[in-house]
Amino acid sequence: MLGAADIDGDGVVRYVELEAYMAAANAKVTDAEAKLSPYIHAPKGKGERAFVVMPKTVRSVTFAGDLSGRFHLVDDRGVRWADLHKAADNDVTVLLPTGLVRLRSVEGEQRINSPDSVVLTELALAPAMLASRGNLDEAFRRQLFGLPYSKRFYEGFVAARRR
Repeated sequence: MLGAADIDGDGVVRYVELEAYMAAANAKVTDAEAKLSPYIHAPKGKGERAFVVMPKTVRSVTFAGDLSGRFHLVDDRGVRWADLHKAADNDVTVLLPTGLVRLRSVEGEQRINSPDSVVLTELALAPAMLASRGNLDEAFRRQLFGLPYSKRFYEGFVAARRR
């Protein structure tokens, strides 16, 4: 809902985009307890209707260009703010909370402390200090967003829904 589901980059997350985003998130999850199961239901026949329109005045981070991989954003309290698996074929913009945000990947973390929106085309990662919280946390870290959310995934998802 913070922008990562907006596959066409128009600043509007539609119900169908959100459904496809969650399908990509769950595609590789094998632990039933780790699967996300949101209830996403557009008004009848209105899958293209906007779920949320992202404000342009809010601070954001854009993952641009060939930058790809699995990332999550954590706020200054340690609350996980967003998860995504960016494919190289599309840019992704995610809204950010105020204050310090840490961008984390399996390779490390990068601090985002700018009061303005940020565009990332490459990362400057430092080692992250993280501790595992058990099997469920491990399933989230290894399997959630195991498949990148890309234009190709979205198009396949939409085509499969029509059948």
